Amino acid sequence: MEIEWEYISMPKYGNRDDENEDSGSARESKHAHKNIFRAAIADGATESIYSKAWANILVESFLNRKIHEKSLIRGPIIEEISANWKTITNSPEIPWYIEEKLQEGSYAALLGVNIGPYSKSEDDTWLKYVSIGDCCLFWHSIRAIKFISSPQKNFTDFTSRPFLVGTNSKPIPKERISRRKWKICRGDIIMLMTDALACFFMKLNSEDPQSAIGFIPWLKDKETQKEIFQQRIHDARQKKTIKNDDSSVLIIRII
Repeated sequence: MEIEWEYISMPKYGNRDDENEDSGSARESKHAHKNIFRAAIADGATESIYSKAWANILVESFLNRKIHEKSLIRGPIIEEISANWKTITNSPEIPWYIEEKLQEGSYAALLGVNIGPYSKSEDDTWLKYVSIGDCCLFWHSIRAIKFISSPQKNFTDFTSRPFLVGTNSKPIPKERISRRKWKICRGDIIMLMTDALACFFMKLNSEDPQSAIGFIPWLKDKETQKEIFQQRIHDARQKKTIKNDDSSVLIIRII
């Protein structure tokens, strides 16, 4: 199997691209003599400081295999990677009001997936995901013509205060970590979304599944059309059907 992927992000209306606090990326690497594809998306909390830097660190740490379910529960990994954030934010010229915010730390939601052969058969391909917070995974399977969302199951499940991974976090309680594993096949499409887009997409899918399928350009065209996606987000914001927040999707196609 081969994998195509694309990350598309649009900052909240009125913000520049460099003010976008979402982060996403993917990478294929060898592990135990097997090719494993990893992808992650993170949503930095607007109210915390340097949250884009923290979101970037979380994504990169997942891709480098530092972050996984067991390491999150044990705890030391958060202290280890938050040292990178503290290095970035350490400056003798920081004003006192910024210093206070630094003491509070930074927070972000994180969703990561591993795709690869977890058995002797190369054709036996599985997806594993781990999630903390309100980023969502949607799976569009050729075997089941519907979207399966995780960890939230309904657009009403979103709150303004989700549990997030913080630079000052202790070990993450097991009940705060959403995880799942299932078999995937050629033709499947996996989408990782940050909360504003995920909530909108989930509501749209509940009302009109065909509109949801057509909303993400890559689901009909094999190449992602960033301009079309951004125009659709802009139109939804004008209609006030989507929250004015950074909106990001990482699309994975199994071919």
